Amino acid sequence: MQKIISSQIELLQKKIEIAQEAVSKITDDSIKTIAFQTVLQSLLNTDEAAETEHNKIPETPKHEKEKEAATPKSKQPKGPKGRVDELITEGFFSQKRTIGDVKKEMEAHGWFHRAEELNPALLRLIKDKRLRRIKEPENEGGKLVWRYSNW
Repeated sequence: MQKIISSQIELLQKKIEIAQEAVSKITDDSIKTIAFQTVLQSLLNTDEAAETEHNKIPETPKHEKEKEAATPKSKQPKGPKGRVDELITEGFFSQKRTIGDVKKEMEAHGWFHRAEELNPALLRLIKDKRLRRIKEPENEGGKLVWRYSNW
């Protein structure tokens, strides 16, 4: 017990010395006092934070953390592909849609992606046979555009 107390006193004395050295070049006594108090308090708080960290409940084993990471924390789809996939499950692609239509619908959900980000996601979903696409004229005699729909 006595050994613990003396080591704590030594630690406190070291912190006081560090604080004194930190403010040694300050000439104004009133500022020096305030600076010393601030530095010492900061050093003491660092110790308290470390002690609190040390006394805290042990962490969960690594394999349990990995298991937690594998389970989704929220059901919000991630990334352009996951969000387009969400639109598929909602039935958005029951009609033929252009990439502009997809972009507008995603914005309505609060998901903002550029068409350049959506194109690869749509192509992956086509490859996975979740979507299909055909090239049709934009309007009567207009340029050809890709339209995406369910299988």
